[in-house]
Amino acid sequence: MSLRVGGLLWAACCLACAYPAAAKTEATVNQAMGLVKAGKAADAYLLLRGAVATRAGDPDFDYAFGLAAADSQHFGDAIAAFQRVIAVQPHNAQAHAEIARVYALAGDIDTAKAQFDTVLNDPTVPDPVRQRIGKLVRDYDRAIRGGGDNLTGYLDVEGGYDGNINTATNATSITLPIFAFLGPASLSGASTRMESAYYQTQGGLSASTALSRQTRLYVSGLGSWRDNLNSKRFDQATATGTVGLSHSMASG
Repeated sequence: MSLRVGGLLWAACCLACAYPAAAKTEATVNQAMGLVKAGKAADAYLLLRGAVATRAGDPDFDYAFGLAAADSQHFGDAIAAFQRVIAVQPHNAQAHAEIARVYALAGDIDTAKAQFDTVLNDPTVPDPVRQRIGKLVRDYDRAIRGGGDNLTGYLDVEGGYDGNINTATNATSITLPIFAFLGPASLSGASTRMESAYYQTQGGLSASTALSRQTRLYVSGLGSWRDNLNSKRFDQATATGTVGLSHSMASG
């Protein structure tokens, strides 16, 4: 047997041995993807984890492992897997979108936004996907700026009839012990119980705005007004205002 023929036979044997292994590995990746789609990411992660040492660098394997790791909350493994995919396929929009999702789940919205920006700049991304990612990016921009402005308020109006608007006695006279020798004193006007129909309104307004990513300013005001239709003397009005700051020590 010549050296050339022997070499060809050796190569053929190698291919014959390698093909079943490659097919088995591909089947494992497909099985893992099926588990992820079925909501069994933890099972997919366990299925692929043992092959990372030998398969890392294969984009198909790394993408499947990244999905399984992300959906089972192994964020470090997921980020590393998608980074390997991007290193081999730098224009893989799906990998950029998935690694952005993982960064967001891990709380790093700055890096997540940067990765989503990469996806938005890819002309091959379908418009529906682009619009969805664009909304996410706007939300992240808002979070990075500290959140948007908020304004809330309420107004309440009511009316009725009060049989004692001045909380006074119904008696027409009173005797003070210390002046008992003078006899009872007559009560009249506002010293006796007064009745009146009334209406009252009360409301409040509260606003907040971001001064920075970690600091927000809060302002609020509360007010009320009660009008007794038969007497202005006992009308009531109140007003309260507050100003406050909140600061979070966390930067995420």
